[in-house]
Amino acid sequence: MHTATALSAKTQYYLDLEQAHGAHNYHPLPVVLQRGEGVYHGM
Repeated sequence: MHTATALSAKTQYYLDLEQAHGAHNYHPLPVVLQRGEGVYHGM
């Protein structure tokens, strides 16, 4: 597991976007996904 002490500029950009425009009804984790795979459909 790799943990970074400083965020990249790109990561900080997306976290700032979420802070400015996201719903503040919960406390989100400071995580930005770089890649996803597959889909889950609960129906």
